[in-house]
Amino acid sequence: LNLATQDEMHFTVNVSDNNSFGASIITSQIFIGKYPTLEDLFLEMEEYEDNINQHNEDIVGDIDEVQTLINDLQLELLKSDELGWEEKNKLDDTIKEMENIFNQIEEISEIIDKVEEKADKNDLISDDLINKYDDFQNLLEEIITPELRDIMEKMQQHSADMNLEELLSELNNFEQSVDEFEEQLDRFIDMFEQAIAEQKIDEMIKKLESMLIKQQDIINELNSDNCNLKNIASEQRQIEEEYNNFQDVMKDAEKFSEKISDSTSKMINEL
Repeated sequence: LNLATQDEMHFTVNVSDNNSFGASIITSQIFIGKYPTLEDLFLEMEEYEDNINQHNEDIVGDIDEVQTLINDLQLELLKSDELGWEEKNKLDDTIKEMENIFNQIEEISEIIDKVEEKADKNDLISDDLINKYDDFQNLLEEIITPELRDIMEKMQQHSADMNLEELLSELNNFEQSVDEFEEQLDRFIDMFEQAIAEQKIDEMIKKLESMLIKQQDIINELNSDNCNLKNIASEQRQIEEEYNNFQDVMKDAEKFSEKISDSTSKMINEL
């Protein structure tokens, strides 16, 4: 089947038995399969990306919480002669918060896989942008360093051994590693925002191409001997709906482009 966007496939499922006196056939209700429109595909991409942005916001807040816990713990340990129950709990909370951040990073990586697969399968964005999503995955793999995990394990070990001096030393190393982690995360967020802006421009191009092709099909049909005016009117309404969606995409593209290029944003605004 050579299906295109907005096409529907209506089908039933028939089941027959092996009755020797004559097969009995049962027919299911009619199932309708709809080929997603270009708008549907890009909306699904947008949902994935909104999810990533939400994770990014959550992680930024969680890192602030970790840094606050580190500072509080450092001050308490400097004042203490021994590691108390309260300090142990605060250290455990810090480790748990960091592990939660790691889990969110892994979830972002899984979502990026879905975005990349969806975009590549349906030819939604340029090859250059697909490659950038590969770069995102590499960056996310590098952001959780073995050194950071090693420091976290050492802090837990020194806490169990009640070794106050070594724990304080590793806590200082942990603070530096978390700062570096935050810098890498900020870099990822900046790169991701730039990719979203580029994707919106790709989306504009795809939708404009789609409208032009459909408009040309209408012109060809009008020039044919057996044109159907009812079908043409319906197709024209679809183009008008697509144009309204296209206007929304232009506004999004302009908004996202402001963060990376004033000239690009102004160019979109002038279209």
